[in-house]
Amino acid sequence: MALCVLAPGAHAASRTPSPDTDAALLTAYDAFNAGDPMKLAGAARLLKGNVLEPYVDYWALSLRLEDVGNAEVRAFLEKYSGTYVAELLRAEWVKVLGKRAEWTDFDKQRAALASDDLEIRCYGWLEHMARGERVALRAVRSVWLEPRELPDGCNALVDELAARNAIAPH
Repeated sequence: MALCVLAPGAHAASRTPSPDTDAALLTAYDAFNAGDPMKLAGAARLLKGNVLEPYVDYWALSLRLEDVGNAEVRAFLEKYSGTYVAELLRAEWVKVLGKRAEWTDFDKQRAALASDDLEIRCYGWLEHMARGERVALRAVRSVWLEPRELPDGCNALVDELAARNAIAPH
């Protein structure tokens, strides 16, 4: 009977943050921000089994996203299906797929996104153009005239439109 009462508390205590896990998480986050996969891997080992391990896995994969195969990304998305980190990675991956012009996977993953952003919309317009479809210049023009630095996907779109003489500087 005593084991039944103590077991849940023992399990909860193992998941309670400690100064060591807090420090490891901060180290992992700093390594991610610095783009240091070796330091991130070292901190990740200390966080195995921690409730925040999915974030560390996300940071590690995010650093390598442009270099990994689609199967590794799909495995991550399946493992963490329905979580915030899966949605974050999917949004980043959709942008990588757009940059690579991998339109079939781009469409599949874009459809699974819960949200959209400007860069993803720009890659979507590029996809339409790559398929020979017309793009509503009125919608694209608002992107081109944005009073801020455009993300890579929108720069690629503007370059393509300029190459087709569809837009010109004012």
